[in-house]
Amino acid sequence: MVEIIAKKYAKAVVQSIGFADLDSFLQNLKTITQAFASDKFVDIIDSPHISKTKKQDFLLDFIDKKYSKFNEMKNFIKILVQSNRIDLIPYICDMLKTYLDEQNNFYTGILYTDKQIKPEDIEHIRKNLSKRLDIDFNIEQVVTSIEGIKLVIEDLDIEISFSKEYFLRELRSYILKAI
Repeated sequence: MVEIIAKKYAKAVVQSIGFADLDSFLQNLKTITQAFASDKFVDIIDSPHISKTKKQDFLLDFIDKKYSKFNEMKNFIKILVQSNRIDLIPYICDMLKTYLDEQNNFYTGILYTDKQIKPEDIEHIRKNLSKRLDIDFNIEQVVTSIEGIKLVIEDLDIEISFSKEYFLRELRSYILKAI
């Protein structure tokens, strides 16, 4: 439900701001989104004791005042504050980023591994897959406890994985069938 509402706000932003200024708008919105990681920030936003005007001013302090579309950003924040939808900002930011990536044919993939991989190896993987899939994307690495490797490009619904457990299970199955 939250994603549906965020998508409507994101669509309205794209229509009113335009594609050319969307990147700058998104960068300003990301600064607010990063603040959501702080418990104090969330407490201020969720507090019923702080007026909507003060919340709006607080959010506008995160935005670059020299931004050419500052008035549009101010109106956007005002609408979110008045309709009690401040908590949608991270979702709207994600939707705008997804839209911008689709328009630029650029995506982000997450590489899950059990140990750190050298940056040149990650770059090699990125180049090979970029050629094969005919897209441009960036790879971010996440170290987890899985035994194997998995690359996920969520925006394209692509998952490539090699699991040690899966390989051993298939090898056993093959050997048993051969006997």
